[in-house]
Amino acid sequence: MSIIGIFQTVADYTIIKPVKLAISTTVNSTCKVASFVASLYTRENGIFFALNNDAIAKKAEEYKDFSLREKVIKGCSKGAQGFLISAATIIALHILLSQEDEGEEPSIDITMSRALIAAIKEEVFIRGILQNGVALTQKLISHLSPESWKNNSIAQFCASPASRILVVNSLFASLHLDNAGSYLSTKGALIQSLSIALLPTYSTLHETTGDIIAPLFAHITNNAITGIVTLGARM
Repeated sequence: MSIIGIFQTVADYTIIKPVKLAISTTVNSTCKVASFVASLYTRENGIFFALNNDAIAKKAEEYKDFSLREKVIKGCSKGAQGFLISAATIIALHILLSQEDEGEEPSIDITMSRALIAAIKEEVFIRGILQNGVALTQKLISHLSPESWKNNSIAQFCASPASRILVVNSLFASLHLDNAGSYLSTKGALIQSLSIALLPTYSTLHETTGDIIAPLFAHITNNAITGIVTLGARM
């Protein structure tokens, strides 16, 4: 074997093959992670579930006889799950947007009061008043619309729970942009809003359970865990 051949063989085993293996492993790992992340958003907390009217109807049928206690437990459970998924979403968005913390560092009293008071106010207004109001408006428009329009697929979607969730949750997410400059930086508020937009947990729970009990406890649970973890990370 010539010297060139020896160098080619050595390069093949020491550089080329390891590089190919590293690239292949990275691509496979990235695809698996992407697939797992995408699967999170098809679950009950995620945007893909919220846009599936059949899935919403199935869950509504499953939850229709839930007692108050069961709704509270369901809400707390979904709030905790929502925190885990939103944490992964926020971390990814932080990396993508190179987020730097520029907001104030709230005390434990401020954080817990935000968790409780904000959750109650937002759920009463957003889900209790706004989402129910959108539902009534949809029914009124559907009732007044001509039969030819009712059979249109776009009109059917506009009158569906999925469109109601999309509209209400988009507004809910946009309201959190107001947190910029208070306890979040501008990018931090944007990241928070994007995370909420991708995880319409509370609006979906309102549709599937029929009232604000489950979304209220989900919201309180999520806010409380977020506040405690945030404060713990800053200590």
